[in-house]
Amino acid sequence: MNVAMSLLLIAVTAIAGERAVLEVVLTSENTPLRGPRAIQAGLLETLYIADTGHHRLVALDSTGRVTHESSQGGSSGELRWPEDVAVGAAGRVFVADAGNRRIVEFTRLLEWKGELSVSPDGDEVLEPRKLSANSAGDLFVYESDNGQIIRYDQFFAVASRLGAGAGDQEIPSIAALDYSSAFGVMWIEQNGSRVFQSDRFLTRVAALRPPFPAQHPLQLSALDSCFYVSDSNTLWRMCSDGIQDSLDLNNLLRGAALGDDLIFEAVSPTRLYALDRRTGALYRIIWP
Repeated sequence: MNVAMSLLLIAVTAIAGERAVLEVVLTSENTPLRGPRAIQAGLLETLYIADTGHHRLVALDSTGRVTHESSQGGSSGELRWPEDVAVGAAGRVFVADAGNRRIVEFTRLLEWKGELSVSPDGDEVLEPRKLSANSAGDLFVYESDNGQIIRYDQFFAVASRLGAGAGDQEIPSIAALDYSSAFGVMWIEQNGSRVFQSDRFLTRVAALRPPFPAQHPLQLSALDSCFYVSDSNTLWRMCSDGIQDSLDLNNLLRGAALGDDLIFEAVSPTRLYALDRRTGALYRIIWP
């Protein structure tokens, strides 16, 4: 059966006077994914997913159909435990190929274009773990060996760094990294309880004091005008126009998934995808 015809509406819940709708795009039974680690949206709502258990990157359309995969790109496109994915200027797609300690660049059709070894000082090759990119051509990379965020320009030259002694700023292990033109570079501590932000040039950093009571933020997704933070139970939305509201995930999901297992990707201020890392199920959230 066509997946587009089998979208299942499983929950409608009233939150702050609005109605949020959850749709199932892929169930755990019909998913082509195994242990996915990351999701990013590209042009025409194409979803790029690090299908970690299958050692590949896949492109899905909004119905959940696989349209392209990285394994079609030949030996240079073969990945090993891909950890994260980012979509940048002109549809460039980047993958943190953690198992091969490199970043691989693909076209939006997942054709292999090149690769980058993270070694800003010319010493040992470091392990990239988290990625984000922007429309200006910047690529932000968190590498876990020395604990730093590196900004590369569109030619893969190191433009600035934060952490590992740069600017006397320490970057502990992080759980999520994203970029917003309104809010800058944003990340969440892996074992902490804080959300941080920096400007695009990584010249300053501060702990964000958001208007939400998250004790242990888990996931982060950012657009140009809004960002979203989740913990085990709640998803918060903050926008530059002053919108601040939340969704009760337990009420919305109704047992379909656990908040701890979800990765969120916002494609508009009112439209998100939620990917279950444990089962490979994919949901769409319409949040007016």
